[in-house]
Amino acid sequence: MSLALEEEEVESPPSWEAHDFSELMRVSGYLWPDELRVLQLARLGKTPSEVARVLCLPSRQLADKELRRVRAVVRFFLDHQKALRRIPRLNLSMDRQRVLELFVLKRRSYLEVARAVGVGKFEMVRRLRLLLDHLHRNGYSDIAGLLADTWTNRRLRVSMKGAVGNRLEWKGKRRAMVTEPWRYDLRNLLLDLVGRVHYEWGGQLINWTSREGRADCSGLVIECLKKIGRLPAGFRDVNAQGLFGYYNKRTRSPQLCDLVFYGKDEKHVTHVMFYLGRGQLPVEDSTVALAERELVIGMCDGDQEMRAKDARWLGAGLHVRTSPRYRKDLLGYGVVR
Repeated sequence: MSLALEEEEVESPPSWEAHDFSELMRVSGYLWPDELRVLQLARLGKTPSEVARVLCLPSRQLADKELRRVRAVVRFFLDHQKALRRIPRLNLSMDRQRVLELFVLKRRSYLEVARAVGVGKFEMVRRLRLLLDHLHRNGYSDIAGLLADTWTNRRLRVSMKGAVGNRLEWKGKRRAMVTEPWRYDLRNLLLDLVGRVHYEWGGQLINWTSREGRADCSGLVIECLKKIGRLPAGFRDVNAQGLFGYYNKRTRSPQLCDLVFYGKDEKHVTHVMFYLGRGQLPVEDSTVALAERELVIGMCDGDQEMRAKDARWLGAGLHVRTSPRYRKDLLGYGVVR
Protein backbone atom coordinates (compact mmCIF):
# COMPACT_ATOMS: atom_id res chain seq x y z
CA MET A 1 0.00 0.00 0.00
CA SER A 2 2.72 2.46 0.97
CA LEU A 3 4.69 1.52 -2.14
CA ALA A 4 1.72 2.30 -4.37
CA LEU A 5 1.23 5.65 -2.68
CA GLU A 6 4.92 6.46 -3.13
CA GLU A 7 4.80 5.66 -6.83
CA GLU A 8 1.71 7.84 -7.33
CA GLU A 9 3.07 10.77 -5.36
CA VAL A 10 3.10 13.93 -7.42
CA GLU A 11 6.51 15.57 -7.49
CA SER A 12 7.16 19.25 -7.76
CA PRO A 13 10.29 20.69 -9.38
CA PRO A 14 13.19 21.05 -6.93
CA SER A 15 13.45 24.40 -5.21
CA TRP A 16 16.25 26.60 -6.56
CA GLU A 17 17.03 30.07 -5.38
CA ALA A 18 16.72 32.62 -8.15
CA HIS A 19 20.09 33.80 -9.39
CA ASP A 20 21.07 35.51 -12.57
CA PHE A 21 22.61 32.88 -14.87
CA SER A 22 25.75 34.99 -15.40
CA GLU A 23 26.15 35.10 -11.60
CA LEU A 24 26.00 31.33 -11.41
CA MET A 25 28.55 31.02 -14.20
CA ARG A 26 31.02 33.13 -12.23
CA VAL A 27 31.32 30.33 -9.69
CA SER A 28 31.08 27.46 -12.19
CA GLY A 29 34.86 27.10 -12.20
CA TYR A 30 34.71 25.87 -8.61
CA LEU A 31 32.20 23.12 -9.40
CA TRP A 32 32.91 19.55 -10.42
CA PRO A 33 31.62 18.36 -13.84
CA ASP A 34 28.81 16.27 -12.30
CA GLU A 35 27.76 19.28 -10.20
CA LEU A 36 27.57 21.43 -13.33
CA ARG A 37 25.25 18.85 -14.86
CA VAL A 38 23.07 18.85 -11.75
CA LEU A 39 23.04 22.66 -11.80
CA GLN A 40 21.87 22.71 -15.40
CA LEU A 41 19.10 20.19 -14.68
CA ALA A 42 18.01 22.18 -11.63
CA ARG A 43 17.89 25.39 -13.66
CA LEU A 44 15.61 23.59 -16.11
CA GLY A 45 13.27 22.70 -13.24
CA LYS A 46 13.73 18.95 -13.47
CA THR A 47 12.15 16.83 -10.75
CA PRO A 48 14.25 14.40 -8.66
CA SER A 49 12.91 11.46 -10.68
CA GLU A 50 13.89 13.16 -13.93
CA VAL A 51 17.36 13.92 -12.55
CA ALA A 52 17.71 10.30 -11.44
CA ARG A 53 16.85 9.09 -14.95
CA VAL A 54 19.23 11.51 -16.67
CA LEU A 55 22.15 10.79 -14.33
CA CYS A 56 21.38 7.06 -13.92
CA LEU A 57 21.00 7.41 -10.15
CA PRO A 58 19.54 4.41 -8.30
CA SER A 59 16.67 6.38 -6.74
CA ARG A 60 14.95 9.72 -6.75
CA GLN A 61 15.83 10.11 -3.06
CA LEU A 62 19.55 10.15 -3.92
CA ALA A 63 18.84 12.58 -6.76
CA ASP A 64 16.99 14.88 -4.37
CA LYS A 65 19.91 14.80 -1.92
CA GLU A 66 22.36 15.60 -4.70
CA LEU A 67 20.19 18.49 -5.90
CA ARG A 68 20.15 19.95 -2.40
CA ARG A 69 23.88 19.39 -1.93
CA VAL A 70 24.79 21.12 -5.20
CA ARG A 71 22.49 24.01 -4.36
CA ALA A 72 24.32 24.43 -1.03
CA VAL A 73 27.70 24.30 -2.79
CA VAL A 74 26.68 27.00 -5.28
CA ARG A 75 25.28 29.13 -2.45
CA PHE A 76 28.58 28.77 -0.57
CA PHE A 77 30.66 29.99 -3.51
CA LEU A 78 28.26 32.83 -4.27
CA ASP A 79 28.55 34.01 -0.66
CA HIS A 80 32.36 33.89 -0.75
CA GLN A 81 32.98 35.32 -4.24
CA LYS A 82 35.07 38.29 -3.09
CA ALA A 83 37.32 36.19 -0.85
CA LEU A 84 37.75 33.55 -3.56
CA ARG A 85 38.92 36.16 -6.06
CA ARG A 86 41.53 37.43 -3.57
CA ILE A 87 43.23 34.06 -3.07
CA PRO A 88 45.57 34.24 -6.13
CA ARG A 89 46.80 37.69 -5.03
CA LEU A 90 47.78 36.95 -1.43
CA ASN A 91 51.25 37.66 -0.06
CA LEU A 92 51.93 34.12 1.14
CA SER A 93 54.83 31.72 0.81
CA MET A 94 54.66 29.37 -2.16
CA ASP A 95 53.94 26.39 0.12
CA ARG A 96 51.09 28.13 1.94
CA GLN A 97 49.66 29.47 -1.31
CA ARG A 98 49.65 25.99 -2.81
CA VAL A 99 47.98 24.46 0.23
CA LEU A 100 45.30 27.17 0.25
CA GLU A 101 44.54 26.78 -3.46
CA LEU A 102 44.39 22.99 -3.32
CA PHE A 103 42.24 22.92 -0.20
CA VAL A 104 39.86 25.80 -0.99
CA LEU A 105 39.78 26.31 -4.76
CA LYS A 106 40.35 22.70 -5.87
CA ARG A 107 38.35 21.31 -2.92
CA ARG A 108 40.84 18.53 -2.23
CA SER A 109 40.61 16.72 1.10
CA TYR A 110 43.37 17.42 3.61
CA LEU A 111 44.67 13.90 2.97
CA GLU A 112 44.92 14.60 -0.77
CA VAL A 113 46.65 17.90 -0.09
CA ALA A 114 49.04 16.13 2.27
CA ARG A 115 49.99 13.68 -0.49
CA ALA A 116 50.38 16.50 -3.01
CA VAL A 117 52.86 18.42 -0.83
CA GLY A 118 54.60 15.32 0.52
CA VAL A 119 53.72 15.40 4.22
CA GLY A 120 51.75 13.22 6.61
CA LYS A 121 48.11 13.81 7.52
CA PHE A 122 48.86 15.09 11.03
CA GLU A 123 51.45 17.50 9.69
CA MET A 124 48.93 18.75 7.15
CA VAL A 125 46.37 19.44 9.87
CA ARG A 126 49.06 21.35 11.78
CA ARG A 127 49.93 23.39 8.67
CA LEU A 128 46.30 24.23 8.03
CA ARG A 129 45.91 25.48 11.59
CA LEU A 130 49.07 27.58 11.30
CA LEU A 131 47.81 28.96 7.98
CA LEU A 132 44.48 29.87 9.56
CA ASP A 133 46.26 31.69 12.38
CA HIS A 134 48.60 33.45 9.91
CA LEU A 135 45.68 34.74 7.86
CA HIS A 136 43.94 36.12 10.95
CA ARG A 137 47.09 37.88 12.18
CA ASN A 138 47.96 39.45 8.83
CA GLY A 139 44.70 41.13 7.91
CA TYR A 140 43.15 38.37 5.83
CA SER A 141 40.16 37.72 8.08
CA ASP A 142 37.85 37.11 5.11
CA ILE A 143 40.21 34.46 3.69
CA ALA A 144 40.56 32.93 7.15
CA GLY A 145 36.78 32.72 7.39
CA LEU A 146 36.62 31.12 3.95
CA LEU A 147 39.27 28.56 4.94
CA ALA A 148 37.45 27.74 8.18
CA ASP A 149 34.11 27.41 6.42
CA THR A 150 35.66 25.22 3.73
CA TRP A 151 37.17 22.98 6.39
CA THR A 152 33.88 22.39 8.19
CA ASN A 153 31.43 22.31 5.25
CA ARG A 154 30.99 18.62 4.46
CA ARG A 155 28.89 19.35 1.40
CA LEU A 156 31.91 20.79 -0.41
CA ARG A 157 33.89 17.59 -0.16
CA VAL A 158 31.65 14.54 -0.28
CA SER A 159 33.34 11.60 1.39
CA MET A 160 34.66 9.04 -1.05
CA LYS A 161 35.78 5.48 -0.58
CA GLY A 162 36.70 3.44 -3.61
CA ALA A 163 34.52 4.37 -6.57
CA VAL A 164 33.37 7.95 -7.06
CA GLY A 165 29.74 6.97 -6.66
CA ASN A 166 30.21 5.57 -3.16
CA ARG A 167 29.36 8.73 -1.22
CA LEU A 168 29.46 7.99 2.47
CA GLU A 169 27.16 10.86 3.36
CA TRP A 170 24.29 9.09 1.62
CA LYS A 171 22.24 6.75 3.75
CA GLY A 172 22.99 3.13 3.01
CA LYS A 173 26.31 4.08 1.37
CA ARG A 174 24.87 3.16 -2.01
CA ARG A 175 26.79 4.06 -5.13
CA ALA A 176 25.39 6.74 -7.37
CA MET A 177 25.28 7.31 -11.14
CA VAL A 178 25.05 3.61 -12.06
CA THR A 179 23.31 0.76 -10.29
CA GLU A 180 26.23 -1.65 -10.77
CA PRO A 181 29.25 -0.62 -8.65
CA TRP A 182 31.70 -2.73 -10.66
CA ARG A 183 31.38 -0.24 -13.52
CA TYR A 184 33.08 2.43 -11.41
CA ASP A 185 35.73 -0.04 -10.30
CA LEU A 186 36.49 -0.82 -13.95
CA ARG A 187 36.55 2.86 -14.88
CA ASN A 188 39.05 3.59 -12.11
CA LEU A 189 41.18 0.65 -13.22
CA LEU A 190 41.25 1.85 -16.84
CA LEU A 191 42.03 5.47 -16.00
CA ASP A 192 44.93 4.34 -13.83
CA LEU A 193 46.41 2.44 -16.82
CA VAL A 194 46.16 5.28 -19.37
CA GLY A 195 49.49 5.69 -21.18
CA ARG A 196 50.99 2.71 -19.36
CA VAL A 197 49.77 -0.18 -21.52
CA HIS A 198 51.35 -0.23 -24.99
CA TYR A 199 49.81 -1.80 -28.06
CA GLU A 200 51.01 -5.21 -29.14
CA TRP A 201 49.27 -7.31 -31.78
CA GLY A 202 47.95 -10.41 -30.01
CA GLY A 203 49.20 -9.13 -26.65
CA GLN A 204 47.34 -9.79 -23.41
CA LEU A 205 49.71 -9.16 -20.52
CA ILE A 206 49.14 -6.58 -17.77
CA ASN A 207 51.18 -6.37 -14.59
CA TRP A 208 48.62 -5.23 -12.00
CA THR A 209 51.31 -4.46 -9.45
CA SER A 210 53.33 -2.05 -11.58
CA ARG A 211 50.25 -0.94 -13.58
CA GLU A 212 51.82 -1.45 -17.01
CA GLY A 213 51.73 -3.96 -19.80
CA ARG A 214 51.14 -4.71 -23.45
CA ALA A 215 47.92 -5.74 -25.15
CA ASP A 216 45.81 -5.36 -28.23
CA CYS A 217 42.23 -4.06 -28.10
CA SER A 218 40.53 -7.36 -27.23
CA GLY A 219 43.36 -8.44 -24.92
CA LEU A 220 42.89 -5.30 -22.81
CA VAL A 221 39.12 -5.80 -22.61
CA ILE A 222 39.44 -9.43 -21.56
CA GLU A 223 42.12 -8.83 -18.92
CA CYS A 224 40.28 -5.87 -17.38
CA LEU A 225 36.95 -7.70 -17.26
CA LYS A 226 38.68 -10.66 -15.62
CA LYS A 227 40.29 -8.37 -13.08
CA ILE A 228 36.96 -6.97 -11.85
CA GLY A 229 35.22 -10.35 -11.99
CA ARG A 230 33.00 -9.88 -15.05
CA LEU A 231 34.74 -12.70 -16.92
CA PRO A 232 36.00 -16.00 -15.48
CA ALA A 233 39.76 -16.31 -14.98
CA GLY A 234 39.87 -19.13 -17.53
CA PHE A 235 38.02 -17.24 -20.27
CA ARG A 236 39.51 -18.09 -23.63
CA ASP A 237 41.45 -15.53 -25.64
CA VAL A 238 39.19 -14.16 -28.39
CA ASN A 239 39.48 -11.23 -30.78
CA ALA A 240 37.08 -8.29 -31.23
CA GLN A 241 34.82 -10.46 -33.38
CA GLY A 242 34.63 -13.07 -30.61
CA LEU A 243 33.74 -10.44 -28.02
CA PHE A 244 31.05 -9.09 -30.35
CA GLY A 245 29.48 -12.54 -30.37
CA TYR A 246 29.91 -13.10 -26.63
CA TYR A 247 28.41 -9.75 -25.63
CA ASN A 248 25.52 -10.00 -28.05
CA LYS A 249 22.97 -7.81 -26.25
CA ARG A 250 22.90 -4.50 -28.13
CA THR A 251 21.91 -1.08 -26.82
CA ARG A 252 21.58 2.46 -28.15
CA SER A 253 22.09 3.92 -24.67
CA PRO A 254 25.35 2.46 -23.37
CA GLN A 255 26.28 2.64 -19.71
CA LEU A 256 29.70 3.26 -18.26
CA CYS A 257 32.12 0.50 -19.39
CA ASP A 258 29.82 -1.17 -21.89
CA LEU A 259 31.68 -2.23 -25.03
CA VAL A 260 32.00 -0.19 -28.24
CA PHE A 261 32.53 -2.17 -31.44
CA TYR A 262 34.02 -1.09 -34.77
CA GLY A 263 34.29 -2.76 -38.16
CA LYS A 264 33.00 -3.05 -41.71
CA ASP A 265 29.89 -4.97 -40.63
CA GLU A 266 28.78 -7.47 -37.98
CA LYS A 267 30.78 -10.24 -39.65
CA HIS A 268 33.94 -8.14 -39.85
CA VAL A 269 34.43 -6.63 -36.36
CA THR A 270 38.00 -5.37 -36.06
CA HIS A 271 38.16 -3.18 -32.94
CA VAL A 272 36.64 -2.91 -29.46
CA MET A 273 36.84 -0.29 -26.69
CA PHE A 274 35.06 0.61 -23.45
CA TYR A 275 32.39 3.31 -23.30
CA LEU A 276 33.35 6.01 -20.79
CA GLY A 277 30.66 8.62 -21.42
CA ARG A 278 30.53 12.10 -19.92
CA GLY A 279 31.80 13.40 -16.60
CA GLN A 280 34.04 10.43 -15.78
CA LEU A 281 37.50 11.98 -15.84
CA PRO A 282 39.07 13.09 -12.54
CA VAL A 283 38.14 16.72 -11.93
CA GLU A 284 41.65 17.80 -10.98
CA ASP A 285 43.22 16.17 -14.06
CA SER A 286 40.92 17.40 -16.82
CA THR A 287 39.06 20.44 -18.05
CA VAL A 288 35.28 20.66 -17.93
CA ALA A 289 35.23 20.84 -21.73
CA LEU A 290 37.02 17.50 -22.05
CA ALA A 291 35.20 15.81 -19.20
CA GLU A 292 31.84 16.65 -20.76
CA ARG A 293 32.66 15.03 -24.12
CA GLU A 294 31.25 11.56 -24.84
CA LEU A 295 34.44 9.58 -24.27
CA VAL A 296 35.60 6.07 -25.09
CA ILE A 297 38.71 4.39 -23.68
CA GLY A 298 40.83 1.53 -24.93
CA MET A 299 43.78 0.60 -27.14
CA CYS A 300 44.31 3.23 -29.82
CA ASP A 301 46.34 3.51 -33.03
CA GLY A 302 47.54 -0.09 -33.10
CA ASP A 303 48.11 -2.13 -36.23
CA GLN A 304 48.74 -5.70 -37.30
CA GLU A 305 52.16 -7.04 -36.33
CA MET A 306 52.91 -3.96 -34.17
CA ARG A 307 55.11 -4.70 -31.18
CA ALA A 308 55.08 -2.88 -27.85
CA LYS A 309 58.64 -1.57 -28.26
CA ASP A 310 57.55 0.27 -31.42
CA ALA A 311 54.20 1.31 -29.94
CA ARG A 312 56.02 3.25 -27.19
CA TRP A 313 57.60 5.48 -29.83
CA LEU A 314 54.41 5.80 -31.86
CA GLY A 315 52.09 6.55 -28.92
CA ALA A 316 49.94 3.51 -29.61
CA GLY A 317 48.30 2.21 -26.46
CA LEU A 318 45.64 2.72 -23.84
CA HIS A 319 44.19 6.22 -24.22
CA VAL A 320 40.93 8.15 -24.24
CA ARG A 321 39.16 9.40 -27.36
CA THR A 322 36.60 12.22 -27.42
CA SER A 323 33.77 10.46 -29.25
CA PRO A 324 32.60 6.91 -29.97
CA ARG A 325 32.74 8.06 -33.59
CA TYR A 326 36.45 8.87 -33.48
CA ARG A 327 36.57 6.07 -36.06
CA LYS A 328 34.21 6.10 -39.02
CA ASP A 329 33.36 2.41 -38.71
CA LEU A 330 31.38 2.48 -35.44
CA LEU A 331 29.05 -0.54 -35.38
CA GLY A 332 27.33 -0.18 -32.01
CA TYR A 333 27.43 -1.04 -28.34
CA GLY A 334 27.40 -4.34 -26.45
CA VAL A 335 26.03 -4.58 -22.92
CA VAL A 336 28.48 -5.97 -20.36
CA ARG A 337 26.54 -8.09 -17.87
